[in-house]
Amino acid sequence: MGRGLAARIAGAVLTFWAIASGLFVLMQLAPGDAALALGGDFQTARTLAAEQARLGTDAGPGARYLDWMRGLVRGDPGQSLQYRAPVARIIAERLPVTLALVLPAFVLSALAGTGLALRAARAPGGTGDRLTALAVLTLYALPVYAVAHLLIVIFALNLGWLPVQGLRDLRAPATGGGAALLDAARHLVLPITALASQQMALVWLVVRAGLLEARAAPHFATALAKGLAPSVALRRHALPQAGLALAAALGARFAGLLTAATLIEVVFGLPGLGRLMVQAALARDHPLLLGCFLCAVLLTLLANAAADAACRGLDPRIGMQGP
Repeated sequence: MGRGLAARIAGAVLTFWAIASGLFVLMQLAPGDAALALGGDFQTARTLAAEQARLGTDAGPGARYLDWMRGLVRGDPGQSLQYRAPVARIIAERLPVTLALVLPAFVLSALAGTGLALRAARAPGGTGDRLTALAVLTLYALPVYAVAHLLIVIFALNLGWLPVQGLRDLRAPATGGGAALLDAARHLVLPITALASQQMALVWLVVRAGLLEARAAPHFATALAKGLAPSVALRRHALPQAGLALAAALGARFAGLLTAATLIEVVFGLPGLGRLMVQAALARDHPLLLGCFLCAVLLTLLANAAADAACRGLDPRIGMQGP
């Protein structure tokens, strides 16, 4: 088991290094110059050269790569060219907003998708199952930003129940404690719902397929023969089997959830990591953009590790030497 854990850690480190190196190369190939973006199109050649020297973009790609990689080993992804502040500090300020959006959406989609799948599996092919499939697959087919705008029109503009932009009401007096948390929670209701919509469809598809497969197994028929109600038999005997596939699917889809969160943050004006990536790209702030990408990669690797651990917990036969 020790060798298996060491191999997995080494594989994660190698994956992180390969992705980081590939992202650095892509940043170098991308058009545009941070010094030109920050100084404007009408600066003189002397001013442009001085700005490039100050930012360090006048050095060769190899030298910049080695310097950046040495910083990564020390936990320092560099300085933001736009904000003139450490990239790690800027990301640390924005990351809690993204986590406050992604993690509740992750949990909500898992609970809602599993609940709908359990209800559909009681009578597969029935009217309720077909209507649920129509609604869920329609949500899955719609772009996440379209769902976000639809929720804004219904619940913010027409009904006036929930706010649209930001994390707090700028018209309200600045307060701390529970009032501030409640205000932030109200602002996050629509973004979390929009983000969870597509993930919920994936959960429904995976869990429903696993439940229907388990319904056809002999142990499920035995459970019914012992007098268990179909709903109880589904929860006790079929859901754990479907949970294995669900854990693997959620781990694989976490990167897609972060990508969708970028669109949600832009639509709702949330100061999170995704919106920071867009601002960094527009400003040609390559160190900040690379730091944001690598933070997303690290979160994805952690999510896959958690999904791996969940699979081993659900099925102890999956050992550390497994694929």
